[in-house]
Amino acid sequence: MFPPISKETIDAGYQDFSGGWNPILDIFDEVGVRFAYEVHPSEIAFDYWTTVRTLEAAGRSQTFGLNWNPSFRMLNQIGYEGPISVEWEDAGMDRLIGAPEALEFVRRLAFDPPAAAFDAAFSSK
Repeated sequence: MFPPISKETIDAGYQDFSGGWNPILDIFDEVGVRFAYEVHPSEIAFDYWTTVRTLEAAGRSQTFGLNWNPSFRMLNQIGYEGPISVEWEDAGMDRLIGAPEALEFVRRLAFDPPAAAFDAAFSSK
C-alpha cells in the first residue's frame, strides 16, 4: 500500500469495518439479503490477504461477499446460471435509453458454450 501506514492503523480499520458492517449484515441475514462489496486497489479487500482479513472481519458471514467482474465466456465455462447485473456509470446518458441498450448487449453475449474444445478440431480421432 502506498503510502505505507502502520499495522495499528490497518488493524483499527478492520475493527471499524467489523463494528459498522456486522450489525447491518445481521439485519440483511434476517431478511434474506446478500451483499456484494465491490473493491478496488488499496481498499479493504484488494488482494488475497486483505480479502481473507475482510471476510474474517465480517465473521465469514454467508450474507457478505465480494463483487467480481468475470467475462461472459468465463460464466459459461463455469456453468453459471444466476443473475447478471449491469452497472450503470454513465451520467451522460439517460437510463431509459441506456438500460434497454445494455439489456440487448447482455442478451447477445448469452450464448451457449461450444460443444467441443477449440483444439478438438485438430484431433486425429
